[in-house]
Amino acid sequence: MLVFVLLFGFAVIAVVQPFCSPFGINQPQWELEVWVYEERALDGNDTELDVGVLVSGQAGSTIHDVRLAFEDSDGQVYRTVEVGTLSGLANETRTVRLDRRPSVVRVETGPIEKGNDDAEYWIKGVQQANGEYEQFIQEHQEC
Repeated sequence: MLVFVLLFGFAVIAVVQPFCSPFGINQPQWELEVWVYEERALDGNDTELDVGVLVSGQAGSTIHDVRLAFEDSDGQVYRTVEVGTLSGLANETRTVRLDRRPSVVRVETGPIEKGNDDAEYWIKGVQQANGEYEQFIQEHQEC
């Protein structure tokens, strides 16, 4: 919360303004996102991915129990990989060998300790589109 004190003559008026500005000015924001940095085809249908998990923006949050979930084209999770706890700005990479190319890689989280309850945030995964992985928004918490 941001408190403005306005003086009018002898009267004091306190105006309480949340950090969330209707214009997005000085609005705290952060993102938790997945990226596929590199993909290598192996024998048969096997594939190996270098997957990054990043926290960017004005983080100030601690995100517990972060996991990568690999889904097939039917939306079934067939593999999860633990990333751990991410705090502040973070960049973790995991090399994962899979028995097939995933259609979706999403990030799953446990409890989120928000550094600022008013912060707007996005959680983004990746999905196959035209042979490449493109980001999509899994969750968006508005300010």
